[in-house]
Amino acid sequence: MAKPLTQNANDFATDDRVVKNKRGIFMTVAGIVFFIFLVFLLFLNKLFTQPPQTQLQLTLDGVRVLNEPRPLQAVDLINQDNAAFSNTAFEKNWNLVFFGFTHCPHICPMALNEINRAYKNLPQEIQSQTNVYLITVDPERDSPEKLASYVSNFNQEFSGLTGDFVTLKSFAESLYVPFFKIREDALAPADEHAHHHHMMEDAEPTYDINHGSQVVIINPNGDYHGYYFSPVKADVIANSLPSIVANFNRNTGLTN
Repeated sequence: MAKPLTQNANDFATDDRVVKNKRGIFMTVAGIVFFIFLVFLLFLNKLFTQPPQTQLQLTLDGVRVLNEPRPLQAVDLINQDNAAFSNTAFEKNWNLVFFGFTHCPHICPMALNEINRAYKNLPQEIQSQTNVYLITVDPERDSPEKLASYVSNFNQEFSGLTGDFVTLKSFAESLYVPFFKIREDALAPADEHAHHHHMMEDAEPTYDINHGSQVVIINPNGDYHGYYFSPVKADVIANSLPSIVANFNRNTGLTN
């Protein structure tokens, strides 16, 4: 007659140790996986929530932000729809302002292309509160209709502004953007492709215009906030404007 199978105390102790060892290994692996996951989450948080750039970082990147934004001088302009436009129209939004003209063969198109690239690369919440303006330095040739057609070639959201020459010149110079006409006979042949010299190729009035090519920043209070150095670069605007907005909101107690 066969004896019944029995399991002694040592067998039970061995099984218990195996179970405990497996449980310990599982807990250790789970802890390591959780730690790795936590580090990954912290990395993503740091990656997508970069702190605003400091004033020094902004300057090194190519943007000058005033310590104290300065109110704009009162000015009456005309927008591309032939409607009145005053300096108060800059309020409630961020504004990137470039002074140029439609006959400009090189500098203006390149700058507007860079601004357009930057605009498209801005976070949606920043883009939705940012307006871009081309203010002409050549009102004699740049009618509102011509400005509308010109800026739409770069971006349908961009706007053109004009006015009388004296008003435009005064407003530009208040923002430290000088410009002046140059007679055709004052231009030497060597100037034809110079950085700031724009030669005409049509039968319209024969003069050139020298102008500053920085991009002016006007904040939602309608104040002169700073400017982007020339030549303007898309990545500088796209990378720095969110920080400029965040710094402004923090200093004024606003939220994004």
